[in-house]
Amino acid sequence: TPREMQQQYALDMNLEPPMERFKYLLVPQLARDTCFTKQERRSLGLEGLLPPVVEEMDRRAGRWEAMLEEEPDRLKKYYILMQLHALDVTLFYQVLVKNLVELMPVVYTPTVGQACLEFDKLKRTHNGMYITYFGHRGRIRQILDNWPFEVDIIVVTDGGRILGLGDLGTNGMGIPIGKIALYVAGGGFNPTRVLPVQLDCGTDREEYWTSDFYLGAKKPRISYEEHAAFLEEFNEAVREKWPKCLIQFEDFATDRAFSVLEAARRKCLCFNDDI
Repeated sequence: TPREMQQQYALDMNLEPPMERFKYLLVPQLARDTCFTKQERRSLGLEGLLPPVVEEMDRRAGRWEAMLEEEPDRLKKYYILMQLHALDVTLFYQVLVKNLVELMPVVYTPTVGQACLEFDKLKRTHNGMYITYFGHRGRIRQILDNWPFEVDIIVVTDGGRILGLGDLGTNGMGIPIGKIALYVAGGGFNPTRVLPVQLDCGTDREEYWTSDFYLGAKKPRISYEEHAAFLEEFNEAVREKWPKCLIQFEDFATDRAFSVLEAARRKCLCFNDDI
């Protein structure tokens, strides 16, 4: 259940007192806001840190559903949903599952394409991992240890061919985030055991090299050989850390997508639904 998943997540997070109590307010996988009962508030040291009312999840979801209904613009709906995810993962999926048909075009295509174009300009919060060729090569297994939870599925992109928009570099992170949201809401994956990953392999979109806001390396894309070696290291690191994890390769440039899948398909559990 969502509450059991939150309890296990809380056990895995060790903070020093008095900051310990704030993980239930600030960590989106643990936050329940006014859904915390009076007894839970007392035992967790949350009394006085929340409004006094105790609410059911449906009541809280209704507030966000009302905001979404009042907003006609799909891109702004996307921003609302991403803000909700940053605040409360459980509530995010409560809203998404309940309104899946209406919100699928918001969290994924066609809206996610525009969101990716503006990804570096959005107010962002943490979601997923960024693995960069220019700083993490040779240490990917070590970098993965910074993600402290078990993972059942990874959706990973290098941003090389985002939808029909071409090379978006690290702006492509919106694609793994959106796919993961659909796999949880529509496929039943545990929301604490999923991981969107952006591989930073550079970009050939020269406007990003001079952008003040671009979030990746402002360098040309690495060579075919460098890319192949980087992907091989990533796949091996994932297989070693999470042996049963499914890897989905998403929106790689076509000329590299086939070779990436061919190199990995007999070594780890993986697929690419683009090809």
